[in-house]
This record gives sequence, C-alpha cells and structure tokens, in this order.
Amino acid sequence: MALAERRIADDLRVVLAFDATTRVVVPPREDVLELGGEDELFELALAQTRGEPDLEVMQHDFARARAARRRRPTGTRHWRIRSATAASCAP
Repeated sequence: MALAERRIADDLRVVLAFDATTRVVVPPREDVLELGGEDELFELALAQTRGEPDLEVMQHDFARARAARRRRPTGTRHWRIRSATAASCAP
C-alpha cells in the first residue's frame, strides 16, 4: 500500500495520518489525495502539529550518536537528545 509520505532523512519518513479521538489511521495515498494536493496537505498537517498547545519538540542528533556508537564497543548504544523550541525547528 502506497502512503502519502516524505523522506526527511536516511531511514526517517513522515506520513500523513488521521488522528482520531481513539486511534490514529494511516490511509492509502489515494484516499489522502482525495482531500487535496499532497504539498498542501503536508503544510496543513505541519501547521496543525505546531499549533498543538502541549507540543514539546525534541531534536535528536542521530549523526553524532552514530559517530559515538562507532567509537564504542559493539552492543553499546548511546543517544544524545536535547530539547528545542518549535521556532528553532521551523524550516
């Protein structure tokens, strides 16, 4: 099933989904495109997400974590996570 998605980094994608009261549904791309253009829908979804009152944005530095993991013995994992404001994540 094809999804309405955007690749934003290696192995990281965002997908358009319906966030209902009791569940989240990821519909097929064709169903999503019946509601409008893909670019328009992604912009709307991003605006709605940023408008959430209790949104806490986290920035994950995966490149640094990947480099650190290469220097550590096999089996050891370390992820550095730091908080960011929604404004600092604006495109």
